[in-house]
Amino acid sequence: MNLFVLSLCFTLSACSVTGHAAPPAPQAVGAQTAETTTARARYKVKGIACGACAARIRDALQRHEGVLRVDIDVEQKIVAVEFDRAKTTPDRIRAEIERLGFEAKPIDEARTGGSRRIDT
Repeated sequence: MNLFVLSLCFTLSACSVTGHAAPPAPQAVGAQTAETTTARARYKVKGIACGACAARIRDALQRHEGVLRVDIDVEQKIVAVEFDRAKTTPDRIRAEIERLGFEAKPIDEARTGGSRRIDT
């Protein structure tokens, strides 16, 4: 044990003396890096009638590669998905929802985010 500690101290001091950087700390398995680009997509989903419907959609999407988070509002019939753009797309997510027998339409964030003027 003492030999290991001595060796570790010598290695760290040699790095600081020679100007070499210490080796990077290992990352946890599945940890996301700064290169990961996440996005969020929302869908109005016809056919969600209860918690069982929501659970079916959530389970399928959580198994879908690239999906990081799924939030479902049963009353509003809205499915919100956070995903990695390098691994999947909004169209693939919509297709997965529709494969389960539901009709999914993307919600345009720009149109629903603010007030709309109605000309008469």
